[in-house]
Amino acid sequence: MQEGSLTIERGTPADAAELIDYLRTIGGETENLSFGPDDFPFTVESEAEYLEKQVDSHDRVLYVARVDGSRHRLFQGILQVSL
Repeated sequence: MQEGSLTIERGTPADAAELIDYLRTIGGETENLSFGPDDFPFTVESEAEYLEKQVDSHDRVLYVARVDGSRHRLFQGILQVSL
């Protein structure tokens, strides 16, 4: 495993396009998800709206992880917490 710095931060609407790209990628890598690479049911716009609603929420959050600050390595993991 390569060494590097990992940053975990709250997702924002600006992350929507990369999140959709990531989910489409992993949708094509396994048959264990309810969607494939071409049938992910959300758009960048709807994902941005979803993330916007979480910005000020006290009971919902989606975290994104970046390795060495790279936007290309965004979403190495996703953790979503709802209370």
